[in-house]
Amino acid sequence: MCRTLNNFSWNDGYQLVYFDYDGNGVDEEFTPEQFIDEIDKAIPGFKDIDKVVKYSSSANIYNKETNELVSTSNGFHIYFLVDSSELIS
Repeated sequence: MCRTLNNFSWNDGYQLVYFDYDGNGVDEEFTPEQFIDEIDKAIPGFKDIDKVVKYSSSANIYNKETNELVSTSNGFHIYFLVDSSELIS
């Protein structure tokens, strides 16, 4: 399924929304704090709202037997609430 508006619908009221950051292969990779600062440039006040940051499930995976790092992904998700689905589109 493509992540397009054709495949998603929103209820009225509060919505949980997230940004999905996958930095692999880009010239400059961001920490969650740096990425939030960049979002705040486009959406002033974003860094001041409540949010949850969680590293992607594929980030920093180690081999249990050798303790070797097998995934160097630094991807993460930033979850936050909006109080109106009209703000999403």
